[in-house]
Amino acid sequence: MGKWEAALNLARMFTKVAPDRPTGWLCLSYSLFKLKRPLEAFLHLLHQAKAFPQVSAISYFLGCCCLEMGDRKGAEEWLAKAKALDVKKEIGPRLFDYPDLDSNREYVPSMPPSLTPSGERWPIGLG
Repeated sequence: MGKWEAALNLARMFTKVAPDRPTGWLCLSYSLFKLKRPLEAFLHLLHQAKAFPQVSAISYFLGCCCLEMGDRKGAEEWLAKAKALDVKKEIGPRLFDYPDLDSNREYVPSMPPSLTPSGERWPIGLG
């Protein structure tokens, strides 16, 4: 089993233990995305966007999934919502600096900074 399959299994367990926390759902969807299953990732997060409307990372990753699936209009809507919720403070300072939104996965950080060890996170004050 690869690392993303293992991450997916762990995230599934976390969503069962703590379904009322957005972190598990983000990990679940991020793992699905990394496994090149953006539709599943999108569908899991779509429900959570209603449960956690103020979590900008959910809107951001919904936008990423839309881009991956070729839905530029949907991506623009979700990314605008994420930006309005100040996603830069939650995920990273340079998320919206990509000149070409069709750049195939370059818009997705390798690992959400909120899930990395604190010493490896992006500094918040940049950008």
